[in-house]
Amino acid sequence: MALPSRPLRKSAHQNVVETPTKPQKDIDVLLGMGFPKTRAQKALVATGYRGPQLAADWLLSHVKDATLDQNLPREFVVYLCPVGKVQLELDEYMKKSLKECEWNGAHNYLPHVTLCSFFQVDDDKVCDLLEIFRIAHKELQLPLQVELDYFSSNNFIGLFVNDACANQLRTMMDQFSQLAKSSEIQLDGHKKQLHVTLAYQYQREDHTLLEALSKVINIKEASDWEIRIFSRDPRMNKTHTYQVKYSYQSELPDELNLTVGDFIYHDSERTCDDPGWHWGVSWLTGVCGLYPGNHTTRVAESKAWTLHQSVSITQKQSERPRRPLMSSYQRRSSQMLLQTQHSQNEETNNSLDNGLDLDHLYSKVDKSRHDRTQTPTQTSTMMSSRQLIVARHGERVDVVFGMDWYDHSFTDQDFYKPHDLNMPNTLPMRKSGSREWNQDSPLTQIGIQQAKLVGSGLSHEGIRYSHVFCSPSFRCVQTANEIIKGSDLKLNIEPGLFEWAGWYKAYMPKWYAPQQYQQLGFPVEVNYRNVMSREELDIGESVRQHYERQDAMIRHFLDYTQTAGGNVLVVAHAASVDTCTRLLLGKPPRSDQDFIKLVRQVPYCGVAICECDQGQGHWEVKDTGHLTMTHHYNKSNNVASLLLD
Repeated sequence: MALPSRPLRKSAHQNVVETPTKPQKDIDVLLGMGFPKTRAQKALVATGYRGPQLAADWLLSHVKDATLDQNLPREFVVYLCPVGKVQLELDEYMKKSLKECEWNGAHNYLPHVTLCSFFQVDDDKVCDLLEIFRIAHKELQLPLQVELDYFSSNNFIGLFVNDACANQLRTMMDQFSQLAKSSEIQLDGHKKQLHVTLAYQYQREDHTLLEALSKVINIKEASDWEIRIFSRDPRMNKTHTYQVKYSYQSELPDELNLTVGDFIYHDSERTCDDPGWHWGVSWLTGVCGLYPGNHTTRVAESKAWTLHQSVSITQKQSERPRRPLMSSYQRRSSQMLLQTQHSQNEETNNSLDNGLDLDHLYSKVDKSRHDRTQTPTQTSTMMSSRQLIVARHGERVDVVFGMDWYDHSFTDQDFYKPHDLNMPNTLPMRKSGSREWNQDSPLTQIGIQQAKLVGSGLSHEGIRYSHVFCSPSFRCVQTANEIIKGSDLKLNIEPGLFEWAGWYKAYMPKWYAPQQYQQLGFPVEVNYRNVMSREELDIGESVRQHYERQDAMIRHFLDYTQTAGGNVLVVAHAASVDTCTRLLLGKPPRSDQDFIKLVRQVPYCGVAICECDQGQGHWEVKDTGHLTMTHHYNKSNNVASLLLD
């Protein structure tokens, strides 16, 4: 794994993020590795000049890219982007408008003001372009005051930039364009009024709702603004961008291997005779092929762009907080799992931060130039001996006392009163009302004791773990809490570990957020960045897709904890002991019938342990007979009534 690149520095006399390393030095390093100069330049540009190691990973991942040696200049664009409260409000609006209405043209990009149209730059002239921009931006009289005016017509909703600021930006772009011509780079500044597009290319019946959602945005809120230079793969032009939700191993030569987190450029003009299959290009490997559409979800194409340069126009250097430049090509493994804090800069940079870790993604690509017998996920899990421990939660209230337990335990005033010694003594309030307990059952008192016994059993057998991942279900968090008691470990709540969504056709549970769990006294890592959200769980997923989702979560955990080392504990549901391990063991997903049969056989707090043998990357099941837990069924009889007979 490559060392993290150092935080980028700004020069003392200008508010520009500098290129991380000297281009020629990076090229020399890649040439020393044996890469041709044209490939070295292509890789450095594609990764935003983030260093030779990342560029080398890109090249090794693109060994099957048919365009690797073709002269296909990347397409560049210059945007003005909000950073701060306005950006957060725009992001929230985009999420709500997508949820309430259909996809429209504004969802294709991050919130921005277009300063020029896309233009092409040869790989060997990109450094010239960035140097020219450093010169041109000095025309701006910083700081600028960006003011926005709301506008709505029958087929467009947007925010227009005030004339004073727009005129300065146009002057700078004209200067940029003139200087670029000296390097034979042709770009044209935006001739229309500068604006942020909120909605266009939408259904007429959605206009009223989109207007209502957009008018909530507080455009008077003070915010920072940055000029950013992005580039994209030219093959993205006239395509839609999809992100992979579920992994897929190709079965035919014309199919793509799908890696969770990768982007696919969907070619809508090229059709496939097989329903549900589409032609596309992988962002991660550059390979073109067929892929199953239901394994992906549409996203803004700007998520797959590379950020090359950023300059603030609304803050002076002394006021500007220092932060590293974030892009798809600059993520550290440790940040993906456990961030030390959610700083304001991290939050306000959400549109750029795609949650991607290139060390993780590239590790899933077979980089061998000759031996291509390994699957994409084998390379990432070939490690020294490690153990994966998967445990089911303890006994749950709704199974013991019936699905109507809520009606007998809560008063009309939402006051909880247990009616059996095996019920929880107390239950915390829920934001959406106490009836949520019907869908998110707590543990019984016996369930708590079961979890404690598993914790002590693991400890007694000398089974150690350094990382804990947990389903967001309350019963799972309770179980994990009891298992790890006495340690300083924290729980990483991952919605992607939730049980098969097909059991929740009518209603998906609303769980406590990590911050709420922490407030309730659970040792939860609130800065863990989950792979999936509740909204991304598909109630229409098949059993096979559930296996693939769980497998993707496990491989993610193993990959991201590989550097730190140590065993991984997962606390989830009955099926999890199988769905989290079966594909890792090289076995196919079970049939629907066998899946249901297995779920009924897994006991409360059942534990499965798999071990990866050193150096081979081969996973095997370990015997856990010493961790079984047996107790007799206890009938619910009122003893007093027996004595009256």
